[in-house]
Amino acid sequence: MEEQALFHTDIWNPLAYLGIENHFFDLNLETLTHTWFALLIILLASIFARIAIRKPESIPGHLVLKGIRSLYSLIQQSLGRVRSYHFYFISSIFLFIFICNALPLLPFLEEPTKDPNTTFALAIIAILFAQIEGLKSHGFMAFIQEYLKMPLTLYNRKKPITPQIPFIIAKSLINIVAGGLSFPLELMSKSANLISLALRLFGNIFGGAVIVGLLKKATSGSILINIILIGTGLNLIVTFFFGLFEAFIQAFVFTILATTYLSLATQTHETSNQQT
Repeated sequence: MEEQALFHTDIWNPLAYLGIENHFFDLNLETLTHTWFALLIILLASIFARIAIRKPESIPGHLVLKGIRSLYSLIQQSLGRVRSYHFYFISSIFLFIFICNALPLLPFLEEPTKDPNTTFALAIIAILFAQIEGLKSHGFMAFIQEYLKMPLTLYNRKKPITPQIPFIIAKSLINIVAGGLSFPLELMSKSANLISLALRLFGNIFGGAVIVGLLKKATSGSILINIILIGTGLNLIVTFFFGLFEAFIQAFVFTILATTYLSLATQTHETSNQQT
């Protein structure tokens, strides 16, 4: 009973006060707290960056501008034409994931991204943003045709319509059947992108957290091992590898994939519009 009580102390349902006790609305207090710490760090970093770029000739100002230009150039290479809100969205995702991944470098804090709810939320946001931008670029009917593949052209505009009516009806039926069969496949494809995007980030961060946790447990009861780790610097190597290097790599990979999905959605649609 004590173990169950201890377990439930980390769970909070904000709708329980209204009588809604479904576990779908449960929130992990540990993840929620660490996420707010990450947002606080981002806020402070944004204020610092805002002050730094006022003096671009200074070292902090130069580093901030260099980072912004590098990220903008990377996004431009993927998208071709970069809208301002595309840059804001992608750079925000990168900064948020990187800060969340690197949070264990601070005492008593852990990665919110080792919780699959966080990674799935980020993946859903990235995929939905790409789909919405695809809808805006392509238009509603052409966007629907991305899911309902209709291989046959109904009629030839250069010929009279009346003789083509039987063929139009037959082709329409074939298109309906083909669209009905392609819709679940396209939906599964988009769902697979979402799941792979979320699980890739979760798996790598969770795996790193497990390795660091095992190392801490292995060294907690041995003074000799601690001396060896401190003397060789192995503890710092492991900590900074999973705290900085992996944090950056995983944020970078997630951002690149999100940018790629956005590029595929918008560029494909724009090309279709030009051809029509």
